[in-house]
Amino acid sequence: MKVNKFLSVISILTIVVMLIGATFAYFSVSTASNEGAIAAEAAYFDIKLAVEPLYTGKSLIPTNDSDIDIAFNNECVDKYNNGACSAYTITVKNDGQEGDYIGNIEFNLVGITNLKYRLLDENGNVYVNDTLIESDTIQSLGNQFMMTNGDEKTFTLVIWLSNKQYIQDDDDANGSFSASVTYTSSVGSRVTASFSA
Repeated sequence: MKVNKFLSVISILTIVVMLIGATFAYFSVSTASNEGAIAAEAAYFDIKLAVEPLYTGKSLIPTNDSDIDIAFNNECVDKYNNGACSAYTITVKNDGQEGDYIGNIEFNLVGITNLKYRLLDENGNVYVNDTLIESDTIQSLGNQFMMTNGDEKTFTLVIWLSNKQYIQDDDDANGSFSASVTYTSSVGSRVTASFSA
C-alpha cells in the first residue's frame, strides 16, 4: 500500500516537472521599432535568436527585383539616397543539445501589397529565393539544418518593395509591416523574435 502511494506521488511530481519544462521551452520578445538589437532566448533549451537591423531607417520606394543585389551592396539605398531595401541580420545559436533547426517568418502587412523578401546565408549566397510576402501567413526561412552545441548561424534578411512598373500609390504608399522570426529545434525548443518597420 505504501509502495503504491509512493509511486503515485513520484508520478505526479514527474508530470509537474515535465509541464514546467514545456512552459519554458517557448520564449518570445517584440519591439515597436527597428532600432537596436532584438534578442530572444529559450531559457530551458539554450537556443538563442537575435534579429538586428543592418540597413534600415529609410522609407522604401519600389525597386526592380533584378536590382536588389546592387541595392543591398550599396547599403540598401539607390543612387539618389532613397530606401531601396531594408536588411536585418538573424543569428541563431545553440548552447544546448545537438539537433536539427528550421526557421520561418510571419509578416503582418498594413497598406502594402508588393513587399518581397530574400534570405542570404553567412557567405552572401541566396538561401531563400525572392518571395512575395503574404500577410499573416507562415513562410519559409529555408531548409532544415543541424547544429551541435556551440554552433551559430547568421543569415541576412533583405526586404524590398517590388517595382511593378505602374503607379503603386494605391497598393503600397504609406504602408508598414511587422514580422515574427521563429526557429524550432528537433529537440523541442522554439524561440521567436519580432520586429516592425
